Amino acid sequence: MDRQTSDMDHTTVRNLPSSLRLFHRDQSGATALIFALCFMALFGSIGLAVEYSRAVQLSESVQTILDGAVLAGANANAQLYHLP
Repeated sequence: MDRQTSDMDHTTVRNLPSSLRLFHRDQSGATALIFALCFMALFGSIGLAVEYSRAVQLSESVQTILDGAVLAGANANAQLYHLP
């Protein structure tokens, strides 16, 4: 951080009321905030993984049903035309 930005930050903080100055210096809640943001990202990732696995499972189920229908149709066609 350059000196001009640092001086501007101190000037801005000096103009705040005393309760806001204490709030500006207090960093005790920073860990909780970072922890909460990380949890949001973690739960979002878990939700996406669950949705993706359900979509893959549904796709496999549809593919199995379609395979069975094609085999049944081929079998019926073979019986209709007396193919081996």
